[in-house]
This record gives sequence, C-alpha cells and structure tokens, in this order.
Amino acid sequence: MKRKKPILKKHFKSKKGFSLLELICAIMIMAIAVSATATGLAISYESITKNSLMNKASAKAQMYCDIVMTYVEKTPSHNPTSVWDSSLDLSKNKLFANQPNTGLKFDSIIQTSINDDVNALDNSMTAKQYDTASIGSRDFDISEMAYVVEFQGKYVNSEGKEMVSYKITTYVNYGTNGTTTCEGVVTKPEFAE
Repeated sequence: MKRKKPILKKHFKSKKGFSLLELICAIMIMAIAVSATATGLAISYESITKNSLMNKASAKAQMYCDIVMTYVEKTPSHNPTSVWDSSLDLSKNKLFANQPNTGLKFDSIIQTSINDDVNALDNSMTAKQYDTASIGSRDFDISEMAYVVEFQGKYVNSEGKEMVSYKITTYVNYGTNGTTTCEGVVTKPEFAE
C-alpha cells in the first residue's frame, strides 16, 4: 500500500476568544454607546420633569383664573374708568377699591377672599394683585399666584345696556424660573344696579 503524503497545512494560531486589542475596542464602543444613551435619557427625564411641572402650573393658573373671574363677574361694581356719583355709587361698588379713573385695584375684602380661596386649593400658595406696569418686575416666588385685571373696553349690547369687559391674567411660577399664565375675559354691566 502506498502512503499518501500528507499535505502540509499551515498552522494558524487558534481563533478561540478575543485578543486584547479586540477586547479594548469592544469596551470602548460599549462605553461610547452607554454614555450617549445615558445622556439622552438624562435629557429626556429633565424634559419630562419640566413639562410635568409646567402642566401642573398651567392647571393651577386656570383654576386661579376661574376664581378671580368669578369674583369679577359676581361682585357688584362700577366701571372704574367712568365718571360716577361717588357717594351713591361707591356704596354699590363692592369690587374695586379706588375712586373712578384711578385704577383697577380690588377692594381689600375681595383681595383677602381671593387669597383665601387660592390658599384653600393649595395651602402653600398666596394670591397677590399687581398692576400691568409692575407685573414684569415682580420677584420670582414659587408660592405666589400673581394676577392682573385690565380694562378691555365697553360697548352697548343688543338690549341697549352698556357693558364693560375686563381681562384677567393669572401668573403661576414653577421649577426654578418658569412662569405660566392663563387669561380670561369677563363682560358685565358697566354700573351695578
């Protein structure tokens, strides 16, 4: 019998496992992927948290706007931008503290009632009225609901009655420096009856 000559094979080194260089490269790729994912998750978490705080503050601003609007709508008042008989009409005007043409500052009883109602909904909140000029320069206070009442205008309705509109804006702070607002308009007779 003839013996076959074995074909000479080149002996390559074993490919079992990873070389040190391959292992280091794999670890670096994993580290880059994990850091990118962690950064993305951190940004997402921050965004979700901020949006959650903003949504809660927006809901509060709407509730507080409803409170102020209810007081404006239900409390007898005279248009403070018109001329009216101070002695007779002042006794009927329960909403505004000032004489005609001096501003839209609420009576102290109304201010206290609004503050009490806001505090009843959230005992950490207080309510404070500002005028249009000073609202932009107020201090950031997370526990304060600020509100502004503005005169929008007057008109005569279809029944021939003179009506006035007031715009109410509430400001609620959230987070470290965010503020959300809610606006509403109340239309009512110009003079209390």
